[in-house]
Amino acid sequence: MTPNPVVSDSSPLIALHQVGQMGILRGLFETVFVPSAVAREIGGMLSLPNWVIEKAVTEPIRTSRLRLRLDLGESQCLALGFELHARWLILDDLAARKAAGELGFEVAGTLGILLRAKRRGLLSRVGPVVEDLIQHEFRASPDLLKQILLEAGEDAT
Repeated sequence: MTPNPVVSDSSPLIALHQVGQMGILRGLFETVFVPSAVAREIGGMLSLPNWVIEKAVTEPIRTSRLRLRLDLGESQCLALGFELHARWLILDDLAARKAAGELGFEVAGTLGILLRAKRRGLLSRVGPVVEDLIQHEFRASPDLLKQILLEAGEDAT
């Protein structure tokens, strides 16, 4: 197992796949784990590359407690994060991100992943990828989009 495992929910994987940017996850993290519920959610939408590893949650009680606020995939992401002693969780849903942060995980969403990729030299520009995401019905507030572009050092107008 890689040091500081990373666990992802389905929406960032789907979004990055839609714009041809799944490879940046490998560049950033080498291996990404997904719980079984996430693998099922993705199902026929995309085939997971060999560096995205499905791993079942072994402590279902933790998942059932988290389900009070989150959907199954998000709940399993947090539960698997605990089991793997993950440092990072990749989540787009605001409630899931907030819960993960409260539990001590570092959290990144799709846009945060793009920003990290640019900072590491894996992307030359974030703006065109963000525009492509929006064309694929990715939703984010205009303020968040502007903030990401500013942090990336790109024109946010």
